[in-house]
Formats: sequence, C-alpha cells, structure tokens
Amino acid sequence: MDGVSKSVLVIGATGYIGRYIALASAAAGFSTSALLRANSAAAPNPRRDKAIESLHAAGISIKNGSLDDRESLMLALEDVDIVISAVGIPQILEQLNLVEAMKEKKTVKRFVPSEFGQDVDKVVCLKPAQEVLSDPKIRVRRAIEAAGIPFTYVITNAFAKFHFNMREENGRLSPPERFVIYGDGNIKASFVTEEDIGAFTVKAAADPRALNKTLHMRPPANALSQNETVAILERETKRQLRKEVMSQVEMLESIRGHVFLAFESVILSLMYSAYIRGDTFGFELGPNDVVAHELYPDASFTDAHGYLSKFV
Repeated sequence: MDGVSKSVLVIGATGYIGRYIALASAAAGFSTSALLRANSAAAPNPRRDKAIESLHAAGISIKNGSLDDRESLMLALEDVDIVISAVGIPQILEQLNLVEAMKEKKTVKRFVPSEFGQDVDKVVCLKPAQEVLSDPKIRVRRAIEAAGIPFTYVITNAFAKFHFNMREENGRLSPPERFVIYGDGNIKASFVTEEDIGAFTVKAAADPRALNKTLHMRPPANALSQNETVAILERETKRQLRKEVMSQVEMLESIRGHVFLAFESVILSLMYSAYIRGDTFGFELGPNDVVAHELYPDASFTDAHGYLSKFV
C-alpha cells in the first residue's frame, strides 16, 4: 500500500482480540478509529468501559455505529484506507453488510475480515465448528472476492491464552492449576500471543506483499504439543499441574452431548481439529499464502518463555 499516512478502522475493538489490534494500529502510528455500538444495556459493563478507556488513552477515536446500520457504516468508512474486523461468532455474517458498504464506497484499500483462527478454506472441522464458525467465514470470504474488495485473511491458529489453559479472574490471567490433554498429547499445534496477533495483523494489512493473500502466523518456536506445553508450564511456574486426559472417543461423545450448547461444542470441535487431527500443519501452503515470520524476519514472535514470564 503506497503512501505514508494510513487511516485504520477497527470493528470489534472492545472484544477479546479486537482491542489488541486497535492498540497495535495506534502504536504503529496509524490514524486509528473504532466503530462502537452505543451501549444500551441496562446492566453496567465494566470490561467494555475499561476497553473504551484504553482506546481513548491510545488516541483512538470512536465512531458510533453498527454493522446493521448502513448509514453509520457509510459514515464510518469516510477517509478510511484499511478496515479490520474482529467481531465475534454471532456477528460473522453481519460483515456481509460491511462488504456491501465497502463495495459501494469504493475507497477502502484493504479489508481484513474477522478470522484469527484456522484457515477455513483448507480445514474442514467437525459439524458444530464448521456450521457455526467456518461456513459463515467462508461465505464472507466469497462475498469479499465477488465484490472485488482488496483483502488479507489472517490465520493465527491458537491464541496463547487458550493454548496454555490460562485462568482468568477479575480480568487478570494466571497460569493454570489443571491442564486438559486431548488424546495422547503429542500432536503439535501453533500458538501466537494476543499482542503479536495485533502487531502482525496491522503489519500485513498495510503490506503490499499480503494483498489478496492469506497470512499465516505459525512461528516455528511456537509449534508445541500439549505434552511439551505442560512441561514448559511446570518448568516456568516451578509447580506440577493436575493433568486430565480426554480421549478422542470422549471428545466426540462430549461434542455430541453439547449439541445445544453451541459455544462449548464449537470450542471442543476446534480442540479436536488442532490436537487430535493435527490440522494446524495438515495442509500445504500455496501461491496465495504468505507466512508472517518469513515476511518479517526481523520482527520476532513471543515464545512460550516470553509469554509466561509475564505471569510468574
């Protein structure tokens, strides 16, 4: 992308991964704004309020609107070069409204839709995750391509928080006391810290080499089996974890049993894909794929030691 000054709009900036992306955009020197729906909930939302405070503190401007309000979308897209979406599962298909708005606007130079997981064009998950998560993402991808909108798809695989089974209490993370091992625990998967996801997403969104490509974040040092992960956790925390093993059969039975609990079923389906089938590395990259640590050899990813050192 040519030009020095870039304007970035982040959608979902108060969500789990969206706030890291928004803060990384501001830290990179981009003029950054966040599209936020007015909070009409009767109950207070301290976590959201805290996230908004951090956006303000970083110099990020707030634009009021939502994906189901076309007029607010058109206004939010004014003078925006890059749009990065980090909306959650319930809003994946609402991005189709955003695609239509960008198609009409014709000024957005790069769109990064909400992905940040597995490559949905290369990995077929078990039914719960495929229907609730992957199929909607595929539908959004095809709409982007049909509209001729410049894009970058970002594949991160596991977030560090989930790969390490981190506990969360009152908004603070700490190493786990128990660790669930799926299958024999020997299948390697890849994790990326949330801060690195933000930083490398922003890099790729402004990089001509990632135009109309799929960016894969899978740094070699972060390819760990669950058994290796447990050993690292015990070494770093200097205490033994309580280990629980869930077999392949037990996982499948649990997924079927959670058929009416969509979130639990989706998460377990993703764990099955990564830690039983080995889908993180179960496919070949093609000409439309680029790898983050190869594009940016001078920008290192945080490894397990660097991540856990913040908590011990």
